[in-house]
Amino acid sequence: MADVIYKFLSVENAFRVMEQHELKVSLVRELNDIYDCQPIFGPAADESGYLNRASVEAMVASAPDIYGVLCFSKRYRSPLLWGHYAEQAKGLALGFDPTRFAFADKMDVEYREIRPVVKWPVDKVPDESYHQQLMKEHFGVKAREWNYEEEVRYVVYLGRCMPRTRMYFSEFNPCALREVVVGPRSSVTPVYLRHFLASHYKGIGVSLYTAHMHPERYEIEGQRFPPNQLFVS
Repeated sequence: MADVIYKFLSVENAFRVMEQHELKVSLVRELNDIYDCQPIFGPAADESGYLNRASVEAMVASAPDIYGVLCFSKRYRSPLLWGHYAEQAKGLALGFDPTRFAFADKMDVEYREIRPVVKWPVDKVPDESYHQQLMKEHFGVKAREWNYEEEVRYVVYLGRCMPRTRMYFSEFNPCALREVVVGPRSSVTPVYLRHFLASHYKGIGVSLYTAHMHPERYEIEGQRFPPNQLFVS
């Protein structure tokens, strides 16, 4: 099985995701990093072989109205992730198998000191490889300070998403859900989650973990909920 990637959510949103089999798409203008999706435009407009600056800027500026992003993390052990995205560690982390997604190829976010520069290819019409590079530079690069997230992204076309109350949602195959991790401060009991998963994900084999503070390190560790635990009311 492929490496699991995690989505950190409040309890309410996590159960909504699991019940409806859909993820909220993040719009570019709502991202919490002001530099996110903000590359530098270059080179100068009068340099030979390049499209003029205004055309490049117009092309990239239209991206927020066309695309959104689905954001995940490669691990659940960072206390920052729990604090920032899972209701101060009271929420849940949902672990997904990316090979079960119908989204386009996943994008591992790259962390840099310097913002990427968007350039027009010299003396040729933009092709598919250029388009892929443009998408990477636009959506797949963030400041180095964000590297604790170890983020994985999918860029999705908003026209194929489900609009609802000024938000967009993208469906996923229920078989993509592989793990549920209960936050260290969560009031949700593993027994309740076992009943829920047995009802909504019967036969899929979703693993259940409870998260705890590591006794020595600034790290969250997960303990698998015993598969033979008796259901209690």
